[in-house]
Amino acid sequence: MEYEINIRLKGESSFWLFTRSDPNVEFDKYTTILKIFKEDRSQKSFLSMSTFVHDNRGNKLLKTFIKHQLINYNKEKKSNVDEDYLDYKIYIVDSGEDCIIARIFGK
Repeated sequence: MEYEINIRLKGESSFWLFTRSDPNVEFDKYTTILKIFKEDRSQKSFLSMSTFVHDNRGNKLLKTFIKHQLINYNKEKKSNVDEDYLDYKIYIVDSGEDCIIARIFGK
């Protein structure tokens, strides 16, 4: 599966993308969660990749495996600093194996 998404994060906001999930089944260890989070009044944003795991008692927990700061290379747009937003183009490839490729570009 390949898909492309364009998003705008404004102020303190986040975008959650759930992949490998079935609407008829509760989220499980195969569900992959990509979260992009932007800080308020800042050009800092982060990507985290998570999934659900169970503890020793069988309780479902959200476990984050990676948290990475995204760097805004877009030096041409000065207005987004004043208006407190970031635009992203997200390109995701999920071949159904153990790997999900996510490319995130500032627009």
